[in-house]
Amino acid sequence: MKQSEDKEMESMRLQFARLSMYLQTLPISVLSIDNIEADDVIGYITTEIYKDSEIIISSSDKDFLQLINDRVKVWAPVKKQLMDKDKVLEKFEIPAHNLLPFRAFDGDGSDNIGGVKGVGRKGLIKNVPIITEAKELTVTDIVDYAKQQIKDGSKYVVYQKIVDGYDIVKRNARLMDLRENHLISGPTKLKIQRLVEADIPKLDRADFKKMFMTDKMFNAIPNVDGWMTNTFNTLDAFRRK
Repeated sequence: MKQSEDKEMESMRLQFARLSMYLQTLPISVLSIDNIEADDVIGYITTEIYKDSEIIISSSDKDFLQLINDRVKVWAPVKKQLMDKDKVLEKFEIPAHNLLPFRAFDGDGSDNIGGVKGVGRKGLIKNVPIITEAKELTVTDIVDYAKQQIKDGSKYVVYQKIVDGYDIVKRNARLMDLRENHLISGPTKLKIQRLVEADIPKLDRADFKKMFMTDKMFNAIPNVDGWMTNTFNTLDAFRRK
């Protein structure tokens, strides 16, 4: 079993290395920052570097939905769905700007971030209706709301759970927050900005096709010349807008 796992890990390393070689031949800016999560880097680029630009983030990670606003959308490649403010509200019944406090209570099993038991999406919508409104909230706002309900005599157990879970949700919000960028140091932010603003590499057709032929990738891209022309002409036109 251990030998099989080792072979699988080695295969993954080789595939990632090969993918990196392919990317180096394409007119794509690649950022690789040590000791920083990719979603934090994308959050920083979205909120600070391209803060006035229209942005589409391609990912199935729900953390990115908190970044959605009038200029930021998220493309979910598996579901082939473009998520904007209206789609988020339709799906969660909570506006995108309040997804962070909701998810801080809900937790994230994929990242081993535990939430507050008994305080899920439906419970928050029903008992803390301000989370569905236009005002942007923090977890502190929600806890303060619950405290006020208790003070006013509410007997609903959910309010006490919200208050008792304050330390957990404060921690979760800090870990999940992609808008404040407090997990990225100043020098790292400068490095990211330099990489983002650097010239975009030119397309190296010869090297790409050489690797493509060696790896026999015809099933993935039957017409490699047409794919390169269509893809990167479209990308160039998008960049000029």
